[in-house]
Amino acid sequence: MPSLLHKIRRPQKAAVWLLGFAAIAALAAGTIWIAVPRAKRAKAEKAAAETGRDLYGFRTPYAGDNIRVSNIAQRLPVPDALTQDTIALSTAHAPYAVQIQYGADGDAWENYRSDSARQGAFDRNAVLLFALVGNAEQVDFRLKENENEPAISRTREWADSVMGKNVWKSAETETGFAALYKDAEQKFSAESPAGKPIALSAFTAAEGSAELSGGKRVLVRLSMTEGQYYSDRYAGYGGGTYAANYRGNYELQVIEDGGKFLSRTAFTDPDGQPEANFPGKFTLLFDDYNGDGSPDFTVGQWGSSAMSLYDVYTLFPDGTVKKTAQAVPGTGGDFSVRFKRDGGAGFFGSWYDNASGRTESVHCLWNAEKGIFAPEPVASAG
Repeated sequence: MPSLLHKIRRPQKAAVWLLGFAAIAALAAGTIWIAVPRAKRAKAEKAAAETGRDLYGFRTPYAGDNIRVSNIAQRLPVPDALTQDTIALSTAHAPYAVQIQYGADGDAWENYRSDSARQGAFDRNAVLLFALVGNAEQVDFRLKENENEPAISRTREWADSVMGKNVWKSAETETGFAALYKDAEQKFSAESPAGKPIALSAFTAAEGSAELSGGKRVLVRLSMTEGQYYSDRYAGYGGGTYAANYRGNYELQVIEDGGKFLSRTAFTDPDGQPEANFPGKFTLLFDDYNGDGSPDFTVGQWGSSAMSLYDVYTLFPDGTVKKTAQAVPGTGGDFSVRFKRDGGAGFFGSWYDNASGRTESVHCLWNAEKGIFAPEPVASAG
């Protein structure tokens, strides 16, 4: 079966060229909000215009056009302190997405990811990509070293809303794209704008590939059906609020090769509520906790400063999904985890109890009669 995710490794020569381009892009962005000599400003504007013409030459209506899309992604300005590494195109099933992975120096990535005000370079690049790739619906910027960490994600609906126009149609001509490029540079030059919530009808929060017990490989997606995007500067800081927020109703989709849906199941959070919030796209992690051959996976939400709460789902041979454990505590803050297995038919969840200063655990053991992992507390660890 063909891969559900096509990966394109950038040639070494192009990597050197991009590093040089990043310095030019940083200069171009700098002219908008700091005083620079007129000669340097003119040089930067000329460089931006040349970059725009270069990008526009690869414009395509199809995310599956590997050559053109990879050339566009390679030529997007690289944010400071990052190096572009891998480009991945998710085109087996709509909605189609482009993923760009970066290497980072020091804490550069965490500084970008944790503060929406620093994400202007990614916002600009997302707008440019949606203007140049007609049926791409999502772009995910991700750190190479930690693929399970949520990406900095943006959608086409976001781009059209924040720019106040259909970015694809506005870039139908080279002149139109040049004007959009200039607008995006100005809008996102200093920092990503706070803005009001943007209504969304689609966002892929997570996905992962799994093999059913019968041997068939499927794609499992956590997809928004209705919701909104907003930044931390709009909502304010608090538990379960992130730099970027995709809050709304979601469903779990199981898709076989060829695009056929085997099942679509309404998602509820660990408290049983229909709304959930995620900061960007992440990877679903699979295991088999009771050894029955049916894959299990987890999806979590913020619980407190000491834990996240995870629901465990089991993927059955016919492609249906059932929640088989609810609100299992875990540490680390990832949105999908693999729990420690017990060596039999269960697993352990854990959290740190600030009051006692000890790690507490819960043993979730498979109950075949009820078809769930039943929790049992275990002794504290000092």
